[in-house]
Amino acid sequence: HPADLADIIEDLGRVERRAIVTQMDAEVAADALSEAEPSVQAAVVETMGTEAAADVLEEMQPDEAADLLGDLPQKRSRELLEAMEEEEAEEVRELLEYAEDTAGGLMTSDFFAASSSWTVGETFARLRALDADLVSELDEIPIVEGGDRLVGIAPLVRLARAAEETPVTAVMRREARAVTPGTPLDEVVERFEKYHLRALCVVDEL
Repeated sequence: HPADLADIIEDLGRVERRAIVTQMDAEVAADALSEAEPSVQAAVVETMGTEAAADVLEEMQPDEAADLLGDLPQKRSRELLEAMEEEEAEEVRELLEYAEDTAGGLMTSDFFAASSSWTVGETFARLRALDADLVSELDEIPIVEGGDRLVGIAPLVRLARAAEETPVTAVMRREARAVTPGTPLDEVVERFEKYHLRALCVVDEL
C-alpha cells in the first residue's frame, strides 16, 4: 500500500531512499511519495536523476507535483519542469503561479465536469472511462455549459437514482458553491467546514 511504502521510505537514510524509489515503477513511486512528508518528498526528488524524477512527477496529481516542486530550489524545479512532458508541465506551471495560501495554490487542474447538454447515461459513460483514482475522489460533479461556465453541481447519489435518459441538469443543484483562485485559505477552510464539503469548485469569476 502507498502509505506503507511511504513509512518505509521515511525510515530510510538518504542513499537507501534513492535506491528504493528509483527501482519502483514511476506510478508506484508517485503514489508512495504522495503519502510521504513534504520534506521527504523533496529530499528524494533532489537525489534522483532528472529524467526519473520527471517521470514520477508526471504520475502525481498536478497539485501534488506543484507542491513538491515549490519545496525545491528554483534551479532544480525549473530543470524538472523542462524534463517533464509539456502538457503535464504546463498544468503544474499554472498552479505554481498561485500563492500557497490561496484556493489557486490548493486546487488541482485534474478534474471531471459534465456538460449541461448530457444525459445521466452519457455522464456515467464518460465517468467509466476516467482514471480510477480520480473517480474515487468524486461524490459531486460540476455541470458546465458553453465556455466551461459553472451552472450547477450534480450529486452522484442523485445521478445514480435517475433514469439514463434524464438530462443531467434535471438532477443538479443550481446553487453551486465556488471560490476564485485568489480566495484566502482561511475562507476556503471555512467553506469546507460550514458546508461539510469534500471538494470545492475554483472558477475565474463568481
